[in-house]
Amino acid sequence: MSLIKSIVIELLAYIGIAVILTWCLVEMDAFEAFCEFSRAHEDYDLDELVMGIPVLLICLFIFTMLRLRDLRRSHRELLKAKQEVEQFAGERMEFLAVACHELNSPLNSIISLADLIPQADEENRRTYLELTKVSAGLLKNLIDDVLEYSRLNVGHPLPPPSEFAPSVQIKAIHDSLHHLAEDKGLSLELSIGPEVPFSLIGQERSFRQVVLNLLSNAIKFTTKGSVKVHCSLESLESGSHLSITVEDTGPGIPKDKQQLIFKPFYQSSSLVLRQQKGLGLGLSLVQRLMNALGGSISVSSSPGQGSVFKALFPIPDKPEPSDSPE
Repeated sequence: MSLIKSIVIELLAYIGIAVILTWCLVEMDAFEAFCEFSRAHEDYDLDELVMGIPVLLICLFIFTMLRLRDLRRSHRELLKAKQEVEQFAGERMEFLAVACHELNSPLNSIISLADLIPQADEENRRTYLELTKVSAGLLKNLIDDVLEYSRLNVGHPLPPPSEFAPSVQIKAIHDSLHHLAEDKGLSLELSIGPEVPFSLIGQERSFRQVVLNLLSNAIKFTTKGSVKVHCSLESLESGSHLSITVEDTGPGIPKDKQQLIFKPFYQSSSLVLRQQKGLGLGLSLVQRLMNALGGSISVSSSPGQGSVFKALFPIPDKPEPSDSPE
């Protein structure tokens, strides 16, 4: 309605100006004066000048049409920008609500356990300390995901690459999540190919976050069976890649939902997925990190058949395999 209103107002303005100018010329007897002047000065070819008036009107009409086209384009752009702002505002409010809820859970656990520890005996105190460590780790992972997602969202560059040991990082993540799998009765299996180098140059923090999110997601959505992690070295046309494969026996993902799971906050927008804890940023963060690293993330899944996530990390050159120190 605002576009139509603007067009009507502009057309009325043009028509009003034309009517006022015509009325002024009539009131001043400009037409009769022009005819008398033309008859008195026939050598000026003023008749040809009069013939140019239709051309002027045509140019004015073309200008009006172009102006209306620009108005329509501007209106569409404004509508699109408005929709994007409204969508962003909605996502931000949704994220804040989910984040407050998810951060509140481990915080409450830590506070409650802190109250119980001084009153507990030695055996229970050790258990409470372990649970406090688990809650603190969960809280740290949530905060790390939020910070990393925000950093990528505003376009901050990745830190300079450094040397790190991928097998050590994977084992550390496996050990840190092993208790979560045990609590759910799951088997958590880890295998590292002999060709995987002990150390390489890359983004250690990004590598750790990708593996941690893929593995914790698999454990989160698997209720029975196992979760398997495999690390290997693959040679592709684009060069050598470190491959991380996470396979689970969870409920699986329908084909039409396999791209949606990489959208931010998708978990919070799904009633089924919302039954699980989390911010809904994990897989979206994984995809953004892999894009920033020049790698790729893929999923293969069918309902009832589990899921297989595969991340490919590019490495500069194919390194020589070396045995990790005992």
